[in-house]
Amino acid sequence: MNIVPSARLSYKLMTNEDGELLFQLDQDPDVMRFINGGKLTSMDEINDVFIPRMESYSNQ
Repeated sequence: MNIVPSARLSYKLMTNEDGELLFQLDQDPDVMRFINGGKLTSMDEINDVFIPRMESYSNQ
């Protein structure tokens, strides 16, 4: 996927180094209510499920 940066936004693929940021985002009940009904994500889930899933879709 090639996304052209705009004047206000730029993009990068998430990696395992972004796990803590994903965890922090997933600790906000107002965010999570739109994703899964409000269930907060554990750091173990981030490391064991989400990061490997993201990495399986990346092709640097």
